Amino acid sequence: MTWTQQQQHVGGSSIASSGSTFVIVGDVGSIYSSPNVTDWIKRATTVGSKSLKGVTHGHSMFVAVGESGMIVTSPDGAGWTTQVDSTTKDLADVAYGPMAQ
Repeated sequence: MTWTQQQQHVGGSSIASSGSTFVIVGDVGSIYSSPNVTDWIKRATTVGSKSLKGVTHGHSMFVAVGESGMIVTSPDGAGWTTQVDSTTKDLADVAYGPMAQ
């Protein structure tokens, strides 16, 4: 396989893919999405200055987590909704696995 370095200035701590959209999350609540891993769009969120540390995709939903219990979700990687949770602990990562039947 041949790898090509991309000269994008999108820093992040975690990346996830839905199969058609890629999402990177990182410091100061930054979220970027891309259809092709070359062209990135910065997305607006209500995260503020809290850094996001992990993102995953599963069951038709992106989920990102980070500082002070921050959890945000998006069905498409473009529009993000803050979720209410009782924890104030920093969340370092998130993963998806199919539900047991």
